[in-house]
Amino acid sequence: MLQSLANEKGVKFYTKIDFDGFITADKLAITKLLYNLLSTAIFYAEKNSTIVTNAIYNNTFYKVSISYCGNSLSDEECRRMFSKNPRFSTVGHGIKMQLCKKIIDFHKGKISVCNCGANI
Repeated sequence: MLQSLANEKGVKFYTKIDFDGFITADKLAITKLLYNLLSTAIFYAEKNSTIVTNAIYNNTFYKVSISYCGNSLSDEECRRMFSKNPRFSTVGHGIKMQLCKKIIDFHKGKISVCNCGANI
């Protein structure tokens, strides 16, 4: 499903994983989390662009980032995205992000969003 959506938009993936070993977690929940984050990135990415995924482990925690060039969120949307009372102009997007937040919270993690400039 994600690959066909990416193919339609001409989106490519670049992934860098900076650790050896496995992540111990609830497979179904983490799969839903990654599916929602990647599908959102594909949906909002510009045509013929690249989605960059980085994963690192520093002996304390895992950090995963997904970056893409596309429609950027306003500063206000970034502040509210993972708050307790989010409001979005795109309803489906907000529901997906709240599900991601609940999965991350359950695993005692943190999730955030930021605009890094140049629509990234």
